[in-house]
Amino acid sequence: MSALRRSVAWQLLTKDLLQYVREPAAAFFTFAFPVLLLSVLGSIYSGDMAGEVGGIEIPAGIDVGYMDFFFPGYIGFILANVCLNSIPNFLAHQRETEYFRALQVSSVPLHKVLVIRIAVYALIFAASLLVVYLEARFLFALSFHGHMLPMALGIMLCFAAFAAAGFLLGGLFPPQATQAIASVFFFVLYFTSGSAIPRFLFPDWLFQITKANPMVYMVEGLTRLWLGAPLFEWGPNLAVIGAIGIVCAALTLRTFQWGPSHN
Repeated sequence: MSALRRSVAWQLLTKDLLQYVREPAAAFFTFAFPVLLLSVLGSIYSGDMAGEVGGIEIPAGIDVGYMDFFFPGYIGFILANVCLNSIPNFLAHQRETEYFRALQVSSVPLHKVLVIRIAVYALIFAASLLVVYLEARFLFALSFHGHMLPMALGIMLCFAAFAAAGFLLGGLFPPQATQAIASVFFFVLYFTSGSAIPRFLFPDWLFQITKANPMVYMVEGLTRLWLGAPLFEWGPNLAVIGAIGIVCAALTLRTFQWGPSHN
């Protein structure tokens, strides 16, 4: 029986991955769009950075180029794109087609279905990040100045928190409205986070308003880790991201709709 369940779980994992990559919009925004965006912005901005930029101190004694400083923001963009844009839309589509209703009568427990779904999105995020990293490394001489373990832990924390937000969006609204709501939510957060346009270029009133944007804390925290700051120095950012994840996960457990609408 356990072997059968493992086989079914593997089939669900591969099926979800294939469904995702075969969806033109999902594939474009997950893989092609980040590459195009990095190509444009990487070609526009160049040069070395020093001192303090946007409240983040550039370590002395190392050469930090534009791409070194702003690539963590691209990591935040890819992560938020998968979690806040792709996850809600994919979940809404499968709710609308009664996919989850069918799984409820299958031999696979629903908690395992959720674990499989999280694994699918983690693999998609990792693949998208790898593609963009290779582009930045070979075309724009990207360098990593931090330590692998704190950086990996920071990314994992951000993924868990924003994936919880994505599950909340994907199960809270009617499927027909989810795409519009998730897209507006994602793009507002993205363009005001410092990932697309550096926040130190914002007027003061906009800079202050964007402190309420949770993506700001992710971008700033990942940037500090990329430049070599230890994980514990990311304290305030860590607390905000962790709180977002806990709240969104708790709300998802109470509000997630397995079908197109409430029973």
